[in-house]
Amino acid sequence: MIVRNVVSQSRLKALRGRLQTSSCEQSRSIFMVRSKKQTKAGDRNTTKRNEKILDFVKDEDYRKAKQREAEYKKRLQELKNLTAEVSQMLDRNKKEEELKNLPMASDLRKDSMSVYSRLEGSDEDNSRQVTNTASLASNSTIDFNAAQRTLLTPSIELPESIKERLGLAIKFLVTKHNQNWSLVLQQLQLAGGFKDVPPKDVRKFLYAMPLGDVAKLHHIIEQMLVEADIEISPKILNVFISGLSQGGSISDPNLVEIESYVSRIYELNKGKKLPRDTYELMIRVHGKRNDLEKINHFLGEMKANKLEPSPVTYLDILSTCVYKARDHKQAVEIFDTLKFLSQKTKPDTRAYQDIIVSYVNNNDIEKALDLYREMLNSGVSVNQKILVGLAKGCISREELKFKAWDFMFDIYNNGWEPSLETYEYMVYLASKDFDIAFTRALYSKLNESGSLTAKAFTFLMLAYSRAAVACKIDCPPSSITFHETGRVFRRNILSDLKYTGSSDKDESINLPFLPLLDIKTKREILAESSAMWAHTLIHNPEFINNENTNTYLNIAAHIGSIEDFEERFHSTTYLDVAQNENQTRFIIDESEINTMQDDDNNRDTDLSRSKTRDRHSITTSPLLHRLEKTPNLSLKKVARTSLTYVIALNAAGNCKNYPFAQKIWVERGLFRKSPSFINLSRDKKNKLDFEFANAMVSNLAEMNLLQDALAILVSTEYQFKWTWRELNKLYEKAEMHGHEKLCKTIKGIVNRAQINFEGKLKRRDFREYVKKRGY
Repeated sequence: MIVRNVVSQSRLKALRGRLQTSSCEQSRSIFMVRSKKQTKAGDRNTTKRNEKILDFVKDEDYRKAKQREAEYKKRLQELKNLTAEVSQMLDRNKKEEELKNLPMASDLRKDSMSVYSRLEGSDEDNSRQVTNTASLASNSTIDFNAAQRTLLTPSIELPESIKERLGLAIKFLVTKHNQNWSLVLQQLQLAGGFKDVPPKDVRKFLYAMPLGDVAKLHHIIEQMLVEADIEISPKILNVFISGLSQGGSISDPNLVEIESYVSRIYELNKGKKLPRDTYELMIRVHGKRNDLEKINHFLGEMKANKLEPSPVTYLDILSTCVYKARDHKQAVEIFDTLKFLSQKTKPDTRAYQDIIVSYVNNNDIEKALDLYREMLNSGVSVNQKILVGLAKGCISREELKFKAWDFMFDIYNNGWEPSLETYEYMVYLASKDFDIAFTRALYSKLNESGSLTAKAFTFLMLAYSRAAVACKIDCPPSSITFHETGRVFRRNILSDLKYTGSSDKDESINLPFLPLLDIKTKREILAESSAMWAHTLIHNPEFINNENTNTYLNIAAHIGSIEDFEERFHSTTYLDVAQNENQTRFIIDESEINTMQDDDNNRDTDLSRSKTRDRHSITTSPLLHRLEKTPNLSLKKVARTSLTYVIALNAAGNCKNYPFAQKIWVERGLFRKSPSFINLSRDKKNKLDFEFANAMVSNLAEMNLLQDALAILVSTEYQFKWTWRELNKLYEKAEMHGHEKLCKTIKGIVNRAQINFEGKLKRRDFREYVKKRGY
């Protein structure tokens, strides 16, 4: 224990040192020069945040130490109990051996013959008694009734009135799997349908049907009800609605049918209100449709009719806000409502899981850790998804990286079998940690088990992209190596990695990895990423999406030539001006998009200088050239997004290629006229336009075209909120070339942005404000 405490204290001291020396440049600030008061306020906020993290780390280490101590005590007690049981068992065996060795009495030997004769006589009496008993049992046997003794017992409970009509058709429902409800309904129709069947039995029959079959056969069921002159009650209509609302999404035709059934329920209730079950079903339906307006409409009706939503309804709305609408503010309000409304609505594991994921997605890992601690203190059980979400949030913070793998290994410590999602996010943690070797090994393990997914492939592309960034910066060692368990785990995974494929296996299992433990040079990264892209196009084309395509382009944008990037740009994406495009999330960090200054001393710098393209270049897979000749290759491309053009501008800036940047500006204007962009909300359009304008300014500064960058900046001064974060590179370039006037202009734009967008008051305006308000 003393050694463990010393290690824990040294770990905390090292973390405290890193936190205290962390740069303030990570926080978003729009001031070029801070006053002393502002600097002190910022330092106080940073100190509070760091102290909060340190407190969590300290409490978490203490909690785990207590947990390990309790486990040791439990094991010691189990060992004591086992020792006691073994001792008792040995004592019993010893007594049995003593009894067996006791000598037989002499008088028993003398009368042995008489004893044996008596025993034989008793055996005959027993046999007669057994025979008489058997004869009595045979006389009282009940006759076998074949009608009551059938082998066709259905796997589900059906009413007797339905069973009689089905007859031998019950064989279609004997097993829980492969049930054929279509044939069951056909047999039921031939036997008279629901005619003369009690409505209660009809409802039991419908409740027994799987909802997926209800969605397919509800028209037939409705026709049978009409033919039997049975009233279609709201309960039956609710069964139809439940069937049509199955799955993660609801199609437009199904929504039309659901709304027609809801209208019929209104008619049955004379247009006044809906039953509670129907309200909850419709809230779930519109939650899957991401229609918060409809959800609020039905919640308002429930409130008007004095119906309190159940906890399940609140959980459905919370999931909608987190996973569908991405409305973090609304999700927090709903979670607080669950917490403080009543004792019955106290948040459970699912509610904590959703709100923790929401905080992680909004880059507030500190609050997510507070909720995790609150769960432990309240006795709410933790599941695998919560630990994975916390690990995902911690890996994005430099001061919490080592905690990410702690949460992953807690899954093993709890004795849980890691899910596929857990393995996928192990690949994500390794890729975010610049650990390309470990990422490739984990991806290979998923491939060998036949568990590859589009998400895992996206994380592999992210690892190549992060490795491309690592070619220009000094990246720290992987955080998994700070754990003894992590070092052993990583070493075992890497030792099983096979770089050469096996000839007796299918080609899809053999990954085109380079025969190297780790890849570090630009040529190796470009070559292997291109080979993996070609392999996926051939064997798993369904994995290709906007996410991994943009990440694939980002690799060439950082370390490739302009020819490398253009080849990937045109072979994987296209300009979609005809149809809408599904919006997807992107995992490329903003820090990765910002271009970095090339290292002139790097031995692979000539890649970004080359102007001619070799058709047989080792950085491009030969399979891609073959695929270009196939007519169906265009079907495997994805539509370009705003982020695609930002990455393209970064490629132009890195390669100092102004003509290519001009082409991107022109095409971005065409993209703004496409339906996919026009159908976005105004806030989303402004956000995307600002990202592209920021990329234009940054890359023009990279190409030393300072006047052009200033022209864009001045023309959009009152359209976008320019801050020091976006204009830092331009200011440094202007200062380097001695453009004092340009530096002054940038300062003025930053100061005016604070006034125009943040409502900052000047000293003179503040005096007028105090005079009018009086305080």
